[in-house]
Amino acid sequence: NAGSDHCWTWSAIDQLQEAVEAWFALGFATPQLAVGFKEAFNHSKELNCIAERFPHDQELYAERAKLYIYRDDTWHLLGPGRGKVRLLKHAHTGRTRLVFEKKGEFGKAAITHHILDHQEHCNLKPNAQRPDCWTYSARNTAANSPKNERLAIKFLNPQLAAQFAEAFDHAKDIHSRSKGFVNEEEFYSKSCKLFCFQNDAWQDRGAGNAKLLRHGRTGRVRFAFQDTSSAATLAEHHISSGSSHNLKSNTATTHCWVWQATDLSKDKLTRERFALKFESSEAARTFGALFQQAEKVKPIEPGNSSNPADKTPVPSDPPPASNGRDAAVAAPRPKQHPPPPTPAA
Repeated sequence: NAGSDHCWTWSAIDQLQEAVEAWFALGFATPQLAVGFKEAFNHSKELNCIAERFPHDQELYAERAKLYIYRDDTWHLLGPGRGKVRLLKHAHTGRTRLVFEKKGEFGKAAITHHILDHQEHCNLKPNAQRPDCWTYSARNTAANSPKNERLAIKFLNPQLAAQFAEAFDHAKDIHSRSKGFVNEEEFYSKSCKLFCFQNDAWQDRGAGNAKLLRHGRTGRVRFAFQDTSSAATLAEHHISSGSSHNLKSNTATTHCWVWQATDLSKDKLTRERFALKFESSEAARTFGALFQQAEKVKPIEPGNSSNPADKTPVPSDPPPASNGRDAAVAAPRPKQHPPPPTPAA
């Protein structure tokens, strides 16, 4: 409230005043008490979303999997068998979350957390070098008190695990965009026009600003194109070594660059061919030089984890029960003959 660090204001429907909207303010004796109230207030909203089964979220991904929690130096399976892991996006804020529902309790969140760009949380690592299982840390908000947990998600095969990792990292990008890429610094911005190659022709996406942003922790560079009128992100992708963008000057003009990339600006990943047309060849040369320089940068990935959970393998699945068709044919039992009658004396 008015820049104060110990007072919060908000609007809400006052249930005691015939359900009319009203503004409220709460002042606290210290900033620490104000921060504690804000954390509890926001967590209460989380619990309401869980109880209402996330009515404002849309599903980005869903797959059956087993989830384990690391406690007391061992992995504990959450629920019987394979539950369902879901990735959701809030329709209004754009923030993303993971929800795990136990087998037999679909629709009820047993684990949920936001998918954050954070140094300690939401960094997937293979569990004991297994290609079908990921481990990571997150702040679980499904209980009355939020708690940092070490989680493992195990899939039926490595292909499903790879698909989850791609969807998880994309959900992290969506969440970062909703927060305004707070961990990234913009070092280039220039007005130009964006085109996309679709249906065998270049489609005009409109005028806007081409931006390059550098991640403060990893050094990875992101390209983003923001529409001038709506401020919507019309194109977005990472630039790094080995990305094979194939950046080339357009043959028709020296003011234009063309390349290809996996577009992150939508909920579904798509491979696109982009073109940027600048007002002058000098502006185009500047962008091209920075883009090519970013392609040489090798991002700093999270180091080897010292967490013992990552080196402790989750329990192996038991062999599938035989259905009788694959069982070995048992040898026939010898026919049992009744004993001969006892001769009469």
